[in-house]
Amino acid sequence: FSFIFVQMGRWLAGAAPWWIWALLSLVTYEVHGQPSRLGRPSMVLRLGGSLGLTGPDPVAAKAALQGIRLLQEKIERAPASHKFRIRLALNLDYLEDDGGDPFRVLSIYSRLANMGTTDFFLGSDSAAHSGIAAKVANSSGMLLFLPGLAPHDLVAQGYQTVFFVGSPAAAYAWNALEVLHAAGATSVVAMWEQTLFHADVCAGAMAYARRLGMQVLDGFQHSGGALAQQTARLKRSNPDILVGCGEQRDVEQILISARALSFNPKAVVLTSAATSSFIRSVGPMNANYIVSPTAWHSALNLSCEVFGSSRQFADEYRERWGEEPSHHSAAAAAAGIVLLRAVEAAGTKDA
Repeated sequence: FSFIFVQMGRWLAGAAPWWIWALLSLVTYEVHGQPSRLGRPSMVLRLGGSLGLTGPDPVAAKAALQGIRLLQEKIERAPASHKFRIRLALNLDYLEDDGGDPFRVLSIYSRLANMGTTDFFLGSDSAAHSGIAAKVANSSGMLLFLPGLAPHDLVAQGYQTVFFVGSPAAAYAWNALEVLHAAGATSVVAMWEQTLFHADVCAGAMAYARRLGMQVLDGFQHSGGALAQQTARLKRSNPDILVGCGEQRDVEQILISARALSFNPKAVVLTSAATSSFIRSVGPMNANYIVSPTAWHSALNLSCEVFGSSRQFADEYRERWGEEPSHHSAAAAAAGIVLLRAVEAAGTKDA
């Protein structure tokens, strides 16, 4: 997947309430104009918002923060600093840890909106927290950039100041199903976590499977206490494909439950499993033959005017942080690049 930049506002966009603005990987933004001149005053963009750095799923939040910090440091140095007609900088001092607490998310965004200390909001890829941030941003008129996939229910709200850097959630598993259908798969079952986003992913996968002519044998939201019984129910359907939608810890449990019950369909499609941390957690043997869609990977090696390419972004990320970048890292950096280009085009932070 490339990133899809979904705009639900009118800023830079004409009259449409929301539309897909551009296909975007970290990497596809074209530079216009000449390098900035020495001595021209810089414009500092203050980003505020919250990330669940100490919450129940801190991995994605940490990766996103590291991705946007890498961009911040990159544009402070030549030659990346000369990629813009005006000298731009990012201030990330107003990004706070929400601890995974939705009430704290609401408090942080409300306070930042009232204080007026930030120019733009940056959010997390948590569907629940994104919805909270979007409501505050829309009511306050602040532009919010969300580095994650776009849940249908949130897009359908028609918020005027909210942007996504990610594909529509319902389409996230389509390519995986196309490949498996072409290989001969004819039936699907699905199980998903209790969030709007992951329900969207699995609902989209089941609908697309039907469009491909495959049979959807079963599908439901699972509950942690009954996971073994629910996995056994799916096993009795004898499907070719098991689709599991959830955060990493959730899909780990789905996979381990399936392995424990000797439920081994011809293919297993899991979200949030295309990372080295997933492989370490479940073990290499359990991770074999897993198909996991991902919004970005450095192996694509597409070009980028700021980092050079997605591969160079990954190299610089590893050198800076000592670990592999994820699509969360790339999406946060991509959101920053889009914001920088938009401000450059407008010539002001107050468009």
